[in-house]
Amino acid sequence: MSYTLERLIDRFAQRAVSGDTAGTFATARPVVIRLARESDAAALRDLAALDTAPPLHGPALIALVDDIAWAAHGLEDDRVIADPFHPSAEAAGLLALRVHQLRATRARAASPRAWRRMSRRVGAS
Repeated sequence: MSYTLERLIDRFAQRAVSGDTAGTFATARPVVIRLARESDAAALRDLAALDTAPPLHGPALIALVDDIAWAAHGLEDDRVIADPFHPSAEAAGLLALRVHQLRATRARAASPRAWRRMSRRVGAS
């Protein structure tokens, strides 16, 4: 588990213990992170407008709370847009963490050592 993920979990746990849930979704509402679909285009445009930012181009991850888009992270341009009327900082942080995980996985899979390890496993079976 990465240090950043551990810090996010600790922050959520501290809020749950202290009872400080005003203005936050961490203790009561789950966040769904997934790849944005064609059907999310309007939600992404609305998020960009609320954030007074240009729309994201290309594939993006989206953070949904109760099926409402709170934040999105562009995979190509590495920009984040978020709804300023919701406590979306944690959602944006989770998106950034997930993007980092996806890029690290892709980099490991593309490394020559990874290919050698995989070919040894395949040859051994």
